[in-house]
Amino acid sequence: MIFGHIAQPNPCRLPSAIEQALDFLRNTDFRTLAPGVVEIDGKNIFCADYRFNHARRRRKPTGSTSPLSGYSVSGLG
Repeated sequence: MIFGHIAQPNPCRLPSAIEQALDFLRNTDFRTLAPGVVEIDGKNIFCADYRFNHARRRRKPTGSTSPLSGYSVSGLG
């Protein structure tokens, strides 16, 4: 697990794929993206932008063997 704030530089070297994903999170305005999949490095690294309806919670897809990360653009309530 990595602790810290997205605005701070990485305190240690991380695998290239994780650094690419963190750079994408730092430099992307998610409020302007349409929901769906955004490729960061082709099919190797991508972002899946889900919008949740608070009245009816949806489950995230399962069954992937890839590392999964979560990032909240706005509050949970």
